[in-house]
Amino acid sequence: LGNDYRYADHTLTILSSTPITISGTTTADRIKVASGVAANIILNGVDIASSLASPLDLSTAGVSTITLAADTKNILDATNATGDSPGVYVPADNLTTFTGGGSLKVTGGFSWPGIGRNDGKGNIAITSGTVSAKGGDLSAGIGGGNQGAGGTITLSGSAEVTAAGSISGAGIGGGNGGAGGTITISGGTVSATGSGNGAGIGGGNQGAGGTITISGGTVSATG
Repeated sequence: LGNDYRYADHTLTILSSTPITISGTTTADRIKVASGVAANIILNGVDIASSLASPLDLSTAGVSTITLAADTKNILDATNATGDSPGVYVPADNLTTFTGGGSLKVTGGFSWPGIGRNDGKGNIAITSGTVSAKGGDLSAGIGGGNQGAGGTITLSGSAEVTAAGSISGAGIGGGNGGAGGTITISGGTVSATGSGNGAGIGGGNQGAGGTITISGGTVSATG
């Protein structure tokens, strides 16, 4: 406490790159990474349904890693959040990598993706673990929110990924009106479902498809 993290105003703020293991259930609190910090977060059985904003906010973080502890189930739910509310709010440009042997279920709030951000600058990699992501209305499961492009999304290794857009969002890629971004799949098992003219993988409703490269893995996409 002090050097590595602090807790105030219902927010656990991570202050350093020291690995931190988080567990427990809350509807009142959330996690935020301080600006520029390259976080190393281990989710060890969390269930966070924040009513404030994104339950896991890395929006200004450095290059960071989210590890899903082996055999754990983790839930991040922003459905009822009133602020900026991706389920996982990734930083602009700096890579956020999801890895590990557990599972993560993520839900975005209204006009926000399950995992991503709204300006097309997210950089997301999933290399292992089981990740299920659902966007809020008008948003992608993984990628952009309303009018947001998908950014850069890389799925590889042994990742098992299920992503669903909501009301005109792509499963993986752009939110309503957003382009798909740059999406690369080289391994794992991927199932992506778009909603209301959103692609399974690519652009949201009326959004350009983006650049999509699939070189491996098992992929199912329904738009």
